[in-house]
Amino acid sequence: MSNTDRNGTNGDLPLAGLIRMAADGEISAEQERRLEVELDRDPDVARRIEAEQRLRSSLGRAFADGPATPGGLRERIAAAMAQADLADSTPVDAEPGDDVPTRMAPITRDRSFWSGPAARVLAAAAALTLVATVLVVTRGSGGDPTTGSRTRAVQFVATEHGRCVADIAIGADKFVVTDPDAMPGFTGGVLGAEITLADLVTSGVQNVSFVDAGECHVPGGGESLHLRFEAPTGEEGCVERFSLFVQNDTGRLGLTEGVSYELDPSGGGAIDLKSPAVYVWLREGLVYYLVVDNAKACRTIRDQLSAPEAVEPLTNAA
Repeated sequence: MSNTDRNGTNGDLPLAGLIRMAADGEISAEQERRLEVELDRDPDVARRIEAEQRLRSSLGRAFADGPATPGGLRERIAAAMAQADLADSTPVDAEPGDDVPTRMAPITRDRSFWSGPAARVLAAAAALTLVATVLVVTRGSGGDPTTGSRTRAVQFVATEHGRCVADIAIGADKFVVTDPDAMPGFTGGVLGAEITLADLVTSGVQNVSFVDAGECHVPGGGESLHLRFEAPTGEEGCVERFSLFVQNDTGRLGLTEGVSYELDPSGGGAIDLKSPAVYVWLREGLVYYLVVDNAKACRTIRDQLSAPEAVEPLTNAA
């Protein structure tokens, strides 16, 4: 739901807020008249409302098979609330720093608090959040085919990464290669180019571990692969599992070799740890899509994979 007054006229409501309210079906009569004016002025407004509605539909399907909050996580939250001595909620006259999130922070900031099924659900939700980011970043492209190809590809890899994290059964069926020594033969059979771990990892880096690999179907070209790895994040004791999708380049994405194209989930602001980050680059006729859940670990992992140091927004890849 949109975080604003549904009943007031609120003539100062930003257009983005009006679009979200229209997608929710919660605009007033006066706001509906304003929306009609905006639609007459800019036909792209209708596409933005449709994108918001598709996002809501995708979120509904993602959580249709069960509660959005796993039972174990609900129990941990209840225990954390009791431990934080929240009593009857935060008093009205509470001092700064005495709010509920601050009082629970010492518990909820621990990575183990979100582990297990909760982490898998959050990964799926994060992928859908990234899809919404793609829709926002690429709107107004005027139907440019290159932008459309990039959008579809990034939507796919973000969603597929989250889907495989959230559903262990999918991973069991999809990832048929677990031996790194078998990776060159597998990649050669699918892509026509043999790829070893040494081809991907920066010389001298010893701590990137191959997890598994399987065939995939990233839009925008021919056959593609989904490879998964683990690597230290740079924070003491922390290991990140990330996805690397590899595909033959057809030229449809309009990428320039030597550049990493970034889709930043923070939109240029503070890093949002709940959303994955995606980087795309071209090297020797192959396109690589890197999906990392921990946005703070992106620089370390990109360096470990020899991704191009030059970084540009994904929308510059034209």
